[in-house]
Parts: sequence; structure tokens; C-alpha cells
Amino acid sequence: MTTKKVIDISQFNNVTNWEKVKATGYPVIIRIGYRGSKTGIITYDPKYKEYRTACEKYGIEYSFYFFPCSITDAEAHEEAQFVINEVKNCKLNMPIFWDSEVVQRDKSGRSDKLSKEKRTRILKILCEDLLAAGVPCGVYASRSWLYNNLDMSQIPVAAEHNTWVA
Repeated sequence: MTTKKVIDISQFNNVTNWEKVKATGYPVIIRIGYRGSKTGIITYDPKYKEYRTACEKYGIEYSFYFFPCSITDAEAHEEAQFVINEVKNCKLNMPIFWDSEVVQRDKSGRSDKLSKEKRTRILKILCEDLLAAGVPCGVYASRSWLYNNLDMSQIPVAAEHNTWVA
């Protein structure tokens, strides 16, 4: 197991001092987007393009994560294709990560009540699609989420080795 510190950024982080980010020496993982937990619509993170451009400008190592809320195999394939299309001309320094967790505290999000088996199946599809396209990927989740809500033995080995524990 390799331990590496990274900075996770999205619309919920207001990054204004990129020199300071660069000085940390840590790579940045930018949320590329998400599927709406209520609407089911795939959406770019509002800060994605700004943060990607800043990382490129300042020479900061970066990659991306996506917050999937797919509830069907077809939606999982659609999310994977969205990410593949977005990163196809990008020189990735690290894998792409799928951020698996509950969206709404009251579990009212469209994917919040997926069974362990269904959630694992969705993540397996997401990983398999990216790997088939030559895009390295992994799962991003807390330790308890990995143990209690996913069956990591079903995730492709190449993706399992890229697990990002929050």
C-alpha cells in the first residue's frame, strides 16, 4: 500500500492562492462532475475548468474524481463515457476516482439506498469502462464505506489497487 497526500477540490473549496497549493507539493484531485442526486442529470463541477486550467498553468500534478449517482447499468455506462470523453486529451498524472458515498443525510438521494451488491455492480461497470478505454481509475471512499457498503473483491484489480481512502 502506498500512502500519498492529495488535495481534494471542488466547488466547495475556494482556491485563490495557487502558488501556495503548488508549494505544498501535493497533487490535486479535482471533481470533474457528478450526476444529480435528485435530477439524475450529469453536470460539470462549476469550478472544474477553472481549477484544471490553474493546475496546468502552475505545473501542479492533478487528476479528477466523479461523484456517480447512477442507479442502472445504462446510467453507469453513461457516466463512464462522460469521464472518458472529458479526459481523452488529458495527460493524467494519477488515476480517475469514483467517489462512492451517500449524498443526502436523510438518504433521499436517488442512489443513497442502493444495496451493497448494486452499488458494487455500478462501480464495477464504471471501472471496467474506464479501464477498457485505457484510463486508469480507482474508488474513492472512507474506510468504513469500503468495508460496509462495497464488495471490493468485485472491483477490477487494476482499479482496486488505486483505492483512495478519505
